[in-house]
Parts: sequence; C-alpha cells; structure tokens
Amino acid sequence: ALLYAATFGCITETKQWKLGEEKVEEAFKYVPATHHRVLWEAKVLYLSKQGKNVIHAVSSMKEATASLQAKVWLKLARSSANIHNQYTAYQSAIDILKKDDSIEVV
Repeated sequence: ALLYAATFGCITETKQWKLGEEKVEEAFKYVPATHHRVLWEAKVLYLSKQGKNVIHAVSSMKEATASLQAKVWLKLARSSANIHNQYTAYQSAIDILKKDDSIEVV
C-alpha cells in the first residue's frame, strides 16, 4: 500500500488523472482490503478531477466499514468543485455514521 501511496503522490503532483484511475484499479487487485482507505481516497480524487460520476463509485463500496465510507465521502466533498456534489457527499457521510450509530470523528 505504501508503494501505491507514493505512486499516487507522484501522479497527483503531475495531474495525470487518467493514469491515476488506472493505477488505483490495478491496486485494488493486489492490496488487501484492510489497506483500501488510501485507494478509495485516490480513486475519488482521480474520478472527480476527470469529471466522472464519483457518487456512483463511492456508493458501490458497501463492503467497507462505516468509518472508511464516511472518510471517502468527506474526501469527495472536499475535492469536488460542484456545490451539489459537495452537499450530497457531506450528507452521505453523516447518514452513514448515523446509520452505524458511530460517534467517531472522521
């Protein structure tokens, strides 16, 4: 996971969003689920920078913990230029944590 995190840092610095998306998809095949947080955050960033439907992608991560899902929604809210997507992402993070009865700070 650390190797991919370093790779994502370089990709983000050079703004190669499509390459980043491809590398994230590759990483999901090899990195254990316990280390997917970095992958999901990168995926959200790369999809949003390309103007792709990030909300659909994040909605598909049902197998992740409520905390991880909320963190990814927050990453989307902070990286989105679209005010509607920001609101939807913040609300989704709140809903997930309420549903899980989580008091955790994310």
